[in-house]
Amino acid sequence: LLFDIANFDGLYARFKENNETVGEIIEMGGARTFNFPDRDGNFYAVRETTEL
Repeated sequence: LLFDIANFDGLYARFKENNETVGEIIEMGGARTFNFPDRDGNFYAVRETTEL
């Protein structure tokens, strides 16, 4: 699943502050993106957006 989010930096910081596993921020298709796993090992992606 891919989630578009406007508060991209805030969400990433929250993952890091809570010591959650989170991938590095990368540039993909002209937008910043990172991924994270759930407790079952399924990965989800988050993409920065300015439109919501």
